[in-house]
Amino acid sequence: MGYIVDISKWNGTINWDIAASQLDLVIARVQDGSNTVDFMYQNYVSEMKKHSIPFGNYAFCRFISIADAKKEARDFWNRGDQSAKFWVADVEVQTMADMQGGTQAFIHELRRLGAEKVGLYV
Repeated sequence: MGYIVDISKWNGTINWDIAASQLDLVIARVQDGSNTVDFMYQNYVSEMKKHSIPFGNYAFCRFISIADAKKEARDFWNRGDQSAKFWVADVEVQTMADMQGGTQAFIHELRRLGAEKVGLYV
């Protein structure tokens, strides 16, 4: 059994020829809020596909309102590779009073857009 890891720009360049044999699944960061796209994401997706590594997408959430949560979800959906096995909202920081409402709005918007499997990091 291999590893399940989440990755972002902070992991830098990965030696995929070595990593591929050790990974069962990767969860790759697409964005940090709406304003910051993870600049390594497209490269990671290309390499995961090349090495037949299944992957999901995650977004570090920074929404400040229900409307902003929906916008972040739309940005996430539009930026993420549609062949991902699932989509994850990474909600680690309190950015609005009603985080539960914002998180639900984010998840509902992803589902409305077509995401069938949606997870949550807290």
